[in-house]
Amino acid sequence: MNPEIQKILQPEPLPSRSTKAVRQFVVFIFIIIAVILAIFLLAEYDRRQNAKAVDQLNQMVLDIQKADYEEAMRDTYGGKTPQETLLLYITAVEKGDYEFASKYFIGTKQKEELERLNKSKREEITMYVSELKNVLKNDGVYSQQNQRFNFDGDILLNLKQYPNGIWKIIEI
Repeated sequence: MNPEIQKILQPEPLPSRSTKAVRQFVVFIFIIIAVILAIFLLAEYDRRQNAKAVDQLNQMVLDIQKADYEEAMRDTYGGKTPQETLLLYITAVEKGDYEFASKYFIGTKQKEELERLNKSKREEITMYVSELKNVLKNDGVYSQQNQRFNFDGDILLNLKQYPNGIWKIIEI
C-alpha cells in the first residue's frame, strides 16, 4: 500500500490527557481575557456616557447664563446708582403705579412684588413709603466687587448691579 493512503486510513491517535488540559487551560485563559476586556469596554462606555451627560449639562448652564445675561442687558428699568433706583421705586409706589414699581426688582421677583403691592392697603403703602424714604437717608455698603449694595436701617434692602450698569432691587 501506498504510504500516503496508509496515513489517511490510519486513525490519528487520541490526544493525551496533558494535551486536553493544555487546551482547557488556553480556553479558560481566553474566557478570562474576554471577560476582562468586556468589563473594561463597558466601563469605558459608561465613562463616555457620563462625560457626555456632564458636557450637555454644562452647555445647558451656559445657555441659561447667556439668556439671563441677554435679558439683563435688555432691562432698562433702574437707576445708575442704588439710591436712584430706590428713589424711582418710591416715586412709582407713591403714584400707585405698582406694575411700573415692580419693574425695579430683579426679573424673578417682579411678579411677587406686584402681587404684594396690589394686596396691600393704602395705609400700609403710606407707611411702607415713609420707611423707605428713611432708609434712603441712610448710608449703605457696597460689596467687595461693587456688584451689590445693602442699605443700612430698619428695613433690609439689597440691590444688584446688572451688566448694563443699572441697579435692580433684589429684596426689601
